[in-house]
Amino acid sequence: MHSSLEKLPERVAGGAPESPAKSVLGRGGSIVRQFAGARETNGARFVAMNEVAGQRPGFVMDFIVVLNSASNFTFDDATTYHVTGNVWMTGNTVFEAGTVLKFSTGGKVSLYDGTVSGAGAILTSEHDQSAGESVNSGSQSGRYGVSYLSFYYIHAKPTLSNFQFRFANEAVESYTDEVYFYNARFVACDRAIAAYYTAWELAYSTYCVVPTTFYDYGNSALTVTGFFWEDCQYFDSDADGFSDGFELTHFGTFNQTPATDYDGDGLANGWEWDHFGTFSQNGSGDYDQDGWTNLQEQNAGSDPNSIVFDPQFADDHFSGNTAGFTVDLRKGVPASIAILVDSSNFAGAAWNPYVANGSVSLGGTDGGKQVWIG
Repeated sequence: MHSSLEKLPERVAGGAPESPAKSVLGRGGSIVRQFAGARETNGARFVAMNEVAGQRPGFVMDFIVVLNSASNFTFDDATTYHVTGNVWMTGNTVFEAGTVLKFSTGGKVSLYDGTVSGAGAILTSEHDQSAGESVNSGSQSGRYGVSYLSFYYIHAKPTLSNFQFRFANEAVESYTDEVYFYNARFVACDRAIAAYYTAWELAYSTYCVVPTTFYDYGNSALTVTGFFWEDCQYFDSDADGFSDGFELTHFGTFNQTPATDYDGDGLANGWEWDHFGTFSQNGSGDYDQDGWTNLQEQNAGSDPNSIVFDPQFADDHFSGNTAGFTVDLRKGVPASIAILVDSSNFAGAAWNPYVANGSVSLGGTDGGKQVWIG
């Protein structure tokens, strides 16, 4: 991210700005491909993008493309790119639907002196295992990239749709250009958009855990068409059954699923949360004290919180309209309680926080009453 206009690169006719790492692997600015074999992995390809010539990619899959800067480049669909430095793109840059760009902390794609188009790209951290191929097995921590995308002197207003930005320090920055995003999504980014002398337009876009949605360096404006709203609890970026808000709150990443075991206690995330509403239990514990461990209950498909209790009333006969009771809890940990008079329809009952002592309104003083407690 640049903090002042003075740090903008000088405009160079017909090419990207000069930089200390100008050399390109390959002759005449060509791309060097190193084939690692004929094996295919679901048709997906892994690409490493490095700024410094001679840097070893470190990860080898079906093939590796190493580049410093490129002109008229297409980010292919079903391909994962590892962006470890500042990569300059000139000419016509295209993002195909399904392409995945993964960024290290110093990664950045600078789009300069050309046109930009595309749809359906995912830009995320190098440790996000929920999209594309794995490029780094390390743990997700903090935010990544300098700015995932940076627009400089683009010839025509880019119209980009269905882009996802995840775990970025700054998702997009722009200098003296108009930019239009449709149906964009920003997730766990410290800053979604930063602009200098830019007219930004967003349409039908959302964000989740983004402290700063728009930062104006000066003389910029954001126009919102349709909506730009927070949807943490309503969107599931990796379609695993956990909402984005849930995963970011409890895990900080999208690398967990209901079937995995976040805390390594032997209990699947989904099962543990559904039965306990917390991740504080473990496999060796016996939550309901019935002699079966939580892990045994999970493996058997049984309820780890089976509740056994005995309601006690002070007397069988009452002269008033209310009757006091106590609950002798034999097993389990109840969270709520329902009390019915002359009915056993617990499906339609009003459930309240559990209490061991209480009273029930009998609805009259004459005749017998049946009291059901669940």
